[in-house]
Amino acid sequence: GATGMPSGAKLISFWAPSPASDRAKELKTQESSRVPTVAEIQADLTEDATSEPPLDPPDLRKNSKPFTWRALRILRTHDFMLLRTIEESGGDLAAILSTHQKKPSP
Repeated sequence: GATGMPSGAKLISFWAPSPASDRAKELKTQESSRVPTVAEIQADLTEDATSEPPLDPPDLRKNSKPFTWRALRILRTHDFMLLRTIEESGGDLAAILSTHQKKPSP
């Protein structure tokens, strides 16, 4: 049409979801299906804490909702007691750095 928006059948195809086969390929990519380990989460937090120059608080991964959500889900599965450590620190995800590293090996 005159407004630059597609009309009729073109509008429907414009907003239609991609075919299931395309979505399946996107979901099967290695990066999207890979679950990081607790050690990798710790490495990311350490990298942020030791970066030069220091990162601004909004740029720290521990302040990112998606990173924190994923980290908490992984900790819940792999080491539930680390969630208590985070709670006791006032919600600071970086609290798992010292606690998990001090954990004795079996």
